[in-house]
Parts: sequence; structure tokens; C-alpha cells
Amino acid sequence: MCGIVGVQGHVEAARLAIRALRAVRNRGDDTRGAVVWNGIRTYPYIEGEGRLPLDHPEVVRKLEGFCCIAHGRYQTSGGNGNEDAQPTYADRPGRRLWIVENGDTPSLAELQEGVPYRRSSTEAEAILKHIVGTNEGSLPVRAIERFLETYDGACSAIIMDGKRLFAFRDRFGFRPLWVGEGIGEDAKVFYAVASESWALEKIGVHTMREIGPGEIVELSDRGALTVAGKPAVRLAQCGFELHYFAGVSSTIFGVSVEEFRFYLGERIGSMLALQGYATEMVVPVPDSSIPLAEGVAEGLGVPVVFGIRRMHTGRTFITSVGRRKRSAGEKYAVSRMRMRGKHATIVDDSKVRGLTMRELVAMLKRDGVPSGLSLVFGYPPVIGSCYYGIDLKSFDKLAARRYLKQGVHVDTAAMARDLGVNDVFYGTVAMQRAVLKKLGVNPRSFCEGCITGRYPTPAGQRMYDDLVAAERR
Repeated sequence: MCGIVGVQGHVEAARLAIRALRAVRNRGDDTRGAVVWNGIRTYPYIEGEGRLPLDHPEVVRKLEGFCCIAHGRYQTSGGNGNEDAQPTYADRPGRRLWIVENGDTPSLAELQEGVPYRRSSTEAEAILKHIVGTNEGSLPVRAIERFLETYDGACSAIIMDGKRLFAFRDRFGFRPLWVGEGIGEDAKVFYAVASESWALEKIGVHTMREIGPGEIVELSDRGALTVAGKPAVRLAQCGFELHYFAGVSSTIFGVSVEEFRFYLGERIGSMLALQGYATEMVVPVPDSSIPLAEGVAEGLGVPVVFGIRRMHTGRTFITSVGRRKRSAGEKYAVSRMRMRGKHATIVDDSKVRGLTMRELVAMLKRDGVPSGLSLVFGYPPVIGSCYYGIDLKSFDKLAARRYLKQGVHVDTAAMARDLGVNDVFYGTVAMQRAVLKKLGVNPRSFCEGCITGRYPTPAGQRMYDDLVAAERR
């Protein structure tokens, strides 16, 4: 999972691209980089040890040009050094192409086979070299199209070819990508593309639309034009994007993130009310779960109490595992006054590894001193790995899988005992589908691999089945 941005046709393209990248830091912030084209040459900059940050005024001044692509990385493969940072490049006779990419490839080793002189261990460079190595004339459009026809994985990307940008999504549509247009200070139209609509809005760009699965859009002096496009028979947009990764102000996959989370919470709260569940307050784990908690409170008919405060130190899910427990303690503070002596229902978007919630429960019991504590998670139990852009490739990271009964049902009572809380509740796959349908989108166009064990591509299903077989041995 990464954040990507491209700006074409603005005299300060880098300044806008870096501002937009800051708006999608929720998607990844391990390393950041950008490259600009100034009409003569390209100039790249990658953050690193001893180097100024990308958004430092001195760096932005050096990145002069009217075409720019930028990348914020969340590590799902490869190392954490600058060799795996983006943008990365590949050469064709007479010119150099650059790429920024968000996604992941289940069959990464196969993709990298035959790619000469690799500088990095991630898929971005391999993808670009496959495209560059295709003998399709001077324009990369047909080469991109041919690559996407057989690609088994998640890839939303932007390629810089001189003064043109080519933005595209894989045919399954795993990861979002938006395109828009704006008016610069010189009254000229420019174009931009970003992982989320919110990032474009932050730089004054009118969001035109979401790029479709399999679609290739060229951004140039001619405008933002669809130059090719062919989606897969089976779409597989990531449901976890709506629950956690996407910014609450964004729209992705045709869905308002805020509305999705609120309506899902309302459905969960109504279900609990019908079951006779009683609580005195709903407490969101800030910030991504606030709309979900508001919906749960609406369904239960109890108040939302902000008894947990976020200290804004970064997202714990996308930090390295070794730092995550320490990060949880640094990230949150608990209000003793609001919860002392009361039963509190803590609402979070998901429980994947469980490290953050375990630490948070310990803090609540130590500092909040509630008389009772229950947990609600919007996303259904994660029982399967993700091979399409989230760093979950092995079962040992999955908290819910340790409580599976008959390979299907999660023993939430045992989980509650281990966590030291009264109850644990999850949203369900059926609830998620119902909310998507309510919002006017087809639930069958979403990937549910990590919550059902059924994956949309052959390589992803094969990797999951191999892990299940190894687990049984």
C-alpha cells in the first residue's frame, strides 16, 4: 500500500505533487521521493538518512519543472533502503521513463525473472522494465496494455515519459486512482492524478473521475484522455481500503468512505441492540474509526464519548512490527474522567495483528478504569493473507486465525478472555455487502480474500492454499 501522485502542466508541479502526497501519508510514509521533468532533463530526489525531507523548501526549489510524479512508500516487499524507494526508472533508446506504483504482486519472483540489471527487489522496477522491453514502438500505451493483459496482481501506477504522464490501474481494480484538472496561477489548465480524491482536492484540483480498472489515461498538453482500457471479467477492489486505508474524506471505488463507515457502524449497533446488548458509551479509536463509532452509537442509542485521544505520531498499522507496541503507547492517551466506573464499548475499524489493541486495552484498564470493557471491530475477522498490497503474507501475523474453529468460525469468547475484556464483536461479510449495495455499488466487485479465503487471481489463491496445506502438516 502506497500513496502516488502525478502533476502535469503546472509551472510548480513538484510543489503541488508534494502537497498532495502529504494528504495521503495515511497510505505510506516509510520513504518518499519525487522526480520532475523541466523540458530538458529529469531530476529525481529520494529522502534518506542525512538528507533533507522531500517537502523541505530547499528540496522543493531544486525540483523545478512542469511535470512531476511522487511516491510515499508502505513496505510490503523488498527492503527499507533507498534502493527500493520510488520513483524508479528504466531506459529506452534515447530516453528514460520513470514510475511510481501502488500495489503488490503475488508471483513477484516470476515477474522478476528475466528482468536484467535490477537495482531493487520490489515490483515497480520490474513492471516498468517489462513495459519498456515490449517492442511496441515509441508510445508506451500498447506496451502497458499488453502487460496488464497477463498481470496477476495489484498495480495502480503513473509512468512519466518526458512531458507526458500515463496513469493506469490493473484490470482487477485492486487499488484506487483518481484524475482531475485545475487552473494554475497563470490561468492555464493542468492535470493531476492521485491515489485518493482527497489529495487532489487539497491542491485545488477538480476531481474529474476515478480511473477505471484496466484503463490507461494519458495526461499531456492535449488533456487527460483515455487511450486504452480493458477491465478483467472479475473485478476485485480492496474492501479494506474502505475500512481503514483510505482517508475518511475520500471517495474510492464509487463509495464515500465516511458514509460507508457510518452505515456499517449503524448496522452493527442495531444488531447488538436487537441482541439485548447494553453499554453506557461508545468510544472510537481515533481517527479512522470515528464514523464507524458514530454509526454504532446511533444503532445502540447511546452517546459517543471521545475517551481515547490520538497524539498524532503516525499510523501504527503501517509501522514495522518491532516498533508497533511502543508506537501504540505513544500514539494514544486515555481520559480517566470520561470512563471511570462505566461500561465502555471501544470501536475500531479492524483487528488484524492485534498488537495495538492489546496495548490499548492495557492502557484503558490502567488509566480509564472502566467497570466493563467490550470491543467492536468493523472489518470481519482477517483469516487470510493479503498478496495485493498489504503486508500480511503469513498466517502467524493474523490474530483472528489463532481462534479459528473448524477452519471457519472465530471463537470471539476465547479472544475476549485473552484480551481481558467482556466481549468482542465483529462486523460480518454480509453486513459489508449490504452497506455496499445500499450505497449503489456491486458487492461482488470487491476482493474478500483475507476474510473468506477466496482470492480473485490464480497466484493469490495458490499462495493461500499452500499456506493452509503447510498449516495442516
